[in-house]
Amino acid sequence: MEAKPSEFEFLATVRRGRGKRTTVNVLAGSADDALRKLRDQGYDQVTLHTDDVSSLTLQQRKHAAILTPRDYLIIRDTPYDLGTAIAWIRAAFRKTWVTNLILALVLVQLRLTGWPWGILDTILLVAILFPILVGFMPVLATSPRRARYRQLLKDMHWGRHEKVLARLERLRGVPARELIRCKARALAGLGRVDEALALLEPLADGVATPRWYYHALRGQIYDAAQDLPASIREQETALALAPDNSTILIGLGRRVIWHERNAKRARGLLDQARTHAISDLQEPHVLLLEGLILLEENRPHDALVILDHAYRLFHARRHQPASFLPLDETRLAQARAHAALGDRARALKLYASVYPRLVANGSKLVDRLNHEIGTPQFN
Repeated sequence: MEAKPSEFEFLATVRRGRGKRTTVNVLAGSADDALRKLRDQGYDQVTLHTDDVSSLTLQQRKHAAILTPRDYLIIRDTPYDLGTAIAWIRAAFRKTWVTNLILALVLVQLRLTGWPWGILDTILLVAILFPILVGFMPVLATSPRRARYRQLLKDMHWGRHEKVLARLERLRGVPARELIRCKARALAGLGRVDEALALLEPLADGVATPRWYYHALRGQIYDAAQDLPASIREQETALALAPDNSTILIGLGRRVIWHERNAKRARGLLDQARTHAISDLQEPHVLLLEGLILLEENRPHDALVILDHAYRLFHARRHQPASFLPLDETRLAQARAHAALGDRARALKLYASVYPRLVANGSKLVDRLNHEIGTPQFN
């Protein structure tokens, strides 16, 4: 069953009572809709693995004959290319397990006879292990491309905008919308905001790309240009178009608390997000926002407990490029908490681990953080 233009794929691990847990793919118009559909099917335990943003590019059903929803989770959660290899090995063994079992029994029988190892034994062993070789073929095919994409995102994170533009010319196998996003952010980082916004215009039709996501992308452009009021305005527009979208609520809350220091507004956005579907990947973002709010409420000890938890979750997924920025944000928040608690040495160490990237991106937070924590000294 193919998704309609207004429907997207959502992965979830579900369970009825004490039954077996299984990972499924459900078509829905939003994360809230996906959660509602699964509840209606009688699942009382649901862990969403896809949010409203990641659902825009998920295409597991297109490869359902080979890769299951569970395979997709393995690829997502296992560091680097190992997850891809494991998922494809699983897929290969599902197709050949009967044949492999027969071959294994024949090989065991041959070994029990006491005959010396011969060419037939070798052929049987190779045939049994063939699914493992098949599993590594996609890794060999995609690993260079994935490495180039990851390096591009690292360059973007470090504010190396010229390098990003150069790498984009050679990058293949990445969705067109992601290429547009990366190029637009790089242009904005170089001060070419009008060009960046013009690049996004093909996504403004509200057909292939929802209107709320178009405005969220415009917000990212203004983030890269360090025009934070404009970024917040775009996120507000996105929220008006998708008021039940927890991703937008959390993202807007982070911007409000970092740049306006408005704890009351951020708390309201966080509380609202918690009334909607939140995926497992969003959980550390929720914790990060909670910790930032507690800092503004002058509760650094409570904040630090939550921020440490958020950091552990982000760090466990550090192989995912989407974790680069939140890891840095969490370190900054931890540094602020340690500074407020009087541990200036620990605060400066954490701040120093992020400081070069803040400076490289021209962050407007630097002066405030230097005053709050201290200016890192490098030898």
